[in-house]
Amino acid sequence: MQLKELITQLADKYGYDNISQRLIALANAPTIRIGFIGEFSAGKSSLINSILDIHLPTNIAPTTKAICLIEPTVGLESNRYFKERGNVRETTDFTDFRNILRGESDYQAAVVQVPPCEVLPSGCIFVDTPGIHTATGSEAELTKAYLSMLDAAVVCINITNGVINKDLLDFLCDAQLSHLQRHLVFALTWSDRKSPEEGEIVRKHIVQLLQKTVQEGRMDMDNLDAKVFTISALEQGNAEKLYKVLKHAVLEDLPALHEQRKQQMLKGIGKELLAMLQERLKVSQFNDSELDSELENTQKEIKGLQIELRKREGQMDTLQENVTQKVQNILSNHLFGIGAASSPAERVPLLETMNQEITQTLQAEAKTYLGINNFSSAGIGNIGQEIETKMQSIEAFRNMSVTISTAIATAWLIPGGAVVGNLAQAAGGAAVQGAASAVSGGATGSTGKQQQTGAFGALLGGIGSAFKAINPFEHIGNLVAMNAKKNALENMVTEKAATITNTFLLSLETPFQSEVLQPLQEQLEEKRRQLSSLHDKGLQAIEEFRKQKSQTEQEAKQLQELLV
Repeated sequence: MQLKELITQLADKYGYDNISQRLIALANAPTIRIGFIGEFSAGKSSLINSILDIHLPTNIAPTTKAICLIEPTVGLESNRYFKERGNVRETTDFTDFRNILRGESDYQAAVVQVPPCEVLPSGCIFVDTPGIHTATGSEAELTKAYLSMLDAAVVCINITNGVINKDLLDFLCDAQLSHLQRHLVFALTWSDRKSPEEGEIVRKHIVQLLQKTVQEGRMDMDNLDAKVFTISALEQGNAEKLYKVLKHAVLEDLPALHEQRKQQMLKGIGKELLAMLQERLKVSQFNDSELDSELENTQKEIKGLQIELRKREGQMDTLQENVTQKVQNILSNHLFGIGAASSPAERVPLLETMNQEITQTLQAEAKTYLGINNFSSAGIGNIGQEIETKMQSIEAFRNMSVTISTAIATAWLIPGGAVVGNLAQAAGGAAVQGAASAVSGGATGSTGKQQQTGAFGALLGGIGSAFKAINPFEHIGNLVAMNAKKNALENMVTEKAATITNTFLLSLETPFQSEVLQPLQEQLEEKRRQLSSLHDKGLQAIEEFRKQKSQTEQEAKQLQELLV
């Protein structure tokens, strides 16, 4: 894969829009930058002024840190001035432009746009750099930084020095500037201060120094004799002389320089992208905070549902105790009043009230404890009817007790078969008949003859009725009946309360399962499925993160190999 294709692909993949925009700009033919470099007072600005007829400030302080860009612009009739900070360019006037170059402003560059000319055609830019007065000075570092963006350079050397300063030569031999070395030309400025013979001697000496440097492998240059020339800003024809040298060393090679510039810019973009990817890998960490939060919340929900289920299941025990006690209280409050009623007609409204109160209590308990609203008391039965049946049974027992006791007592006082028969008839009932027969057998003796006299029988019948009226068993029967009622009602309270409660709980079993437990169990199962899904999601996310990181590492490695 080619470098540009890989950069384009990675910029799109990782959303680096600034890289994509720079690649688009790179599609246009880049401008060739030709720098003017040298020591302080080497005559760089004066030379540029003389060949372009502009007015760059000269004799400025050696601490000047601003770069001057001279840009040929088609259609201009007069120069235009700008200032730059970062990547932002603003229009300005000549005074501000000059002050920036003098170091009186914090702007990094001053720009002047000029009409194109032969020595500075469209597609080229001259760059005037600060003076290099020391190999380790901040101005040298600034110049070196700008030189990385240059395609060629005019190295200005004051001819009166007679030699290339060692600091300047070491500066030019820096590996960071190796791309420039084949497109360097050397202008020996202030040649008017030397005779042509003296100037030629200096020129040849400098050529020899440069050749030696090439032989030592410190620089990569060729055709040095044609690239070292004398020039003076005060002499006529210096623009033509510079153009002649630049033409052979630089301008004739513009297509190749344009392509070289593209590749250099592309590599620069690639290096920035590589740095971004390496930083991305450096800070890349699996972010599981959102997943952890989901897991924690789901686990809390599961725990809450489990607690709620146990609570609901435990409510049945509490409900049984409460219902039993409340039903006992209702029965106790009503049954003794019901038992005191003298007839079924008096008991009916009392029984209905009690039955209604029990039903309402059961419905309220079902709603309060279990949240069940559709409880039906149909399965509990007619409690009032059961109690009425019990009352009638107790009443029948009392009546029979009185009748039997009356018949036996009468037969014992007035013996005789006929009498006994009359008594039996008078008393009535199968039980009394049996009792009378037993008494009759004992009264007639062994003869077995029955003495029957109508008048006497009638008399005894009257006696039987009278005796029944004064029979103490009538009163004893009432006492027995009352005691029987009391015992029966007390037993009924406990027994019936337990029966009602058991029946009530049994009737709640289905709605309790369907309306209370089942929805909670379904929610619990759903949350467990969600928890399992979140665990799977986490494992997949970790695997995907590792896969993506590994892929980014491979892409960064591939990019780095293409940048070498």
